[in-house]
Amino acid sequence: LLDSYRYIDARLAALDALLDRDDWLVYLSDHGIRSSMQHEEDAIFAVLGEGVPRARAPGAPALRGIPRALAAMFGIETDWPD
Repeated sequence: LLDSYRYIDARLAALDALLDRDDWLVYLSDHGIRSSMQHEEDAIFAVLGEGVPRARAPGAPALRGIPRALAAMFGIETDWPD
């Protein structure tokens, strides 16, 4: 499991190195992992990029709210449902 995390971290770092200053990298998981046999209900959702504040969002938003959250980050008004 640790080898998998290291591989993913290395791939994300390589991808991040290819991005321009005005690019954003958005990644998420559909669940976390507690051990090789146990899934965690919490998912990972992260946004990296110029102008993205470094902070942890309060609460635990549902994955289906991600399109709306991304629109809000870009300052786009939407009537999309949560």
